[in-house]
Amino acid sequence: MELRALPRTAYLLNPSRGPIVKEEALLSALRLGWIAGAALDTHFAYPLPADHPLWRFPNVILTPHVSGIDRSEAFPARMGELFVQNVERFLLGRPLLNEVTREEWLEA
Repeated sequence: MELRALPRTAYLLNPSRGPIVKEEALLSALRLGWIAGAALDTHFAYPLPADHPLWRFPNVILTPHVSGIDRSEAFPARMGELFVQNVERFLLGRPLLNEVTREEWLEA
């Protein structure tokens, strides 16, 4: 299994289609601690059902399939600025900008 070959400190980042990574393999890797976590912009089922196991992992970030959605010239610079600001906030223990909680997402 490819995910098991990664270092335990690795995070899986998947901004592409969900099925590129086998769902059961990812769930096993997360449950068994083969990887440190995952950030997924697309999911195996969309929208991801409220009872899906990925919601229960504190080391998984789920986004609503908006990675690179805007084609405006300002979008890349704005995303870079937002990323830098959120890294700084994270390091200082401050709340992140544009963070959506699981509860907020389920209400939408």
